[in-house]
Amino acid sequence: MPDNVGLTYPVWFAYGIGHVLNDLCSSIWFSYTLLFFEFVLEFDNTLAGATIIIGQVADGISAPIVGILSDKKFESWFCKYGRRKTWHLIVLFQFGWCCTQVSHLSLGPELSPDQHDRTSLISLRYSFTVLSNIIVYVIFFAVLHLKKKEKDDILGPQDKSKFQLLAWIVIFIGLIMSAIFHIVIKEKPVTFDDNEQICETNVHFKSLIRNFKIYNVACVYITSRLFVNLSQVYIPYYLQTYLQLLSKNLAIFPLVMFISSFITSIIIKQFNVEFGRRFTYVFGSVVGILACIWLHFGQEDDVYFRTYEIYGIVIAFGCASAVILVTSVGITTDLIGNNTNNGAFVYGIMSFGDKVANGIVVFIIQNLKIPNYKPYYRDALTISCSIVIIIGMITVLTVKSLESPYYSNVLLEEEEDKTTEEERNCS
Repeated sequence: MPDNVGLTYPVWFAYGIGHVLNDLCSSIWFSYTLLFFEFVLEFDNTLAGATIIIGQVADGISAPIVGILSDKKFESWFCKYGRRKTWHLIVLFQFGWCCTQVSHLSLGPELSPDQHDRTSLISLRYSFTVLSNIIVYVIFFAVLHLKKKEKDDILGPQDKSKFQLLAWIVIFIGLIMSAIFHIVIKEKPVTFDDNEQICETNVHFKSLIRNFKIYNVACVYITSRLFVNLSQVYIPYYLQTYLQLLSKNLAIFPLVMFISSFITSIIIKQFNVEFGRRFTYVFGSVVGILACIWLHFGQEDDVYFRTYEIYGIVIAFGCASAVILVTSVGITTDLIGNNTNNGAFVYGIMSFGDKVANGIVVFIIQNLKIPNYKPYYRDALTISCSIVIIIGMITVLTVKSLESPYYSNVLLEEEEDKTTEEERNCS
């Protein structure tokens, strides 16, 4: 699409739904996989944690590799189809998860050079992520009530078939959304000569890995993803093991959380435009920290807390998640600027850190579980989420480039002098 042409509504919509299959699978993976292993399949908590870390590490290792390959320009049939969309077609879990994520993220900056458009695409993408989670929770709520007996009010082995039904439904919906994405989105074909290919890849790869700002931004992105994913994993655990609510609440409260995320994602673009990345991120971090404090001091035997306050807590978690995640992806997009030829590698680095960190933290939490200590998952949730969001906030406050609302072409501008000589050597 030419740079001077605005994005049409079908393109906006198609880009937004292009990640829905991943989002649906991700929602099940983070919200219910541990619960499924531990309470339905009756794995011990260590084995459940090990299963998660294996998947996360496999996904993480694949991400930068996919990023490098997606940025390359190959003389093949799929160059005409689009280097990003080609990788988007790969659906083999876990490898396919990172292929879709990295290619979809890196396609956004290529659709428009305008920073406001890019922020809108990010917000739209997150809105559909939230909608995907809402769909999962609504379906899960519905399937839990299929042939439900009074004695089955607590999640257990009897619910195995319901998890299978949930998986088939979300796969069907996700494949339809992916098909629409591929039909509507038209990616510009890649043109190059051999010398350009070799020179461009070598120069910018070296520039990226030696630029300290990429690690600053990676820290912000990784901690943001950790907050979102850990809250998504352990809020259902908290409801199941500490408050010991009925199984239907494992769908209701996450649903409320993501509805609040969806509403927040609609308005978060304007916050970024008016107040800048730094203020917006810090605001979201403060909301997240307050949510953790509120949850930590809530008492299981307090009827008012169990009935009303818990709604306020999950709403606060949802709002904070939307603010920091959309803003952190926006910061990453700003880092790429117009240097979109290496966008997939940048997102691959971010995804690598995100997946591996999530897997390690979940594995540690599962292995440190104290037998017969009822508030364990409450403490694990509040302490881990508080730590990662504080680290992210401190990092954002120390990055000088975020003093303006947008900082475009950071990598390209700072490395321009360093790479000029290397480019000459390639020619």
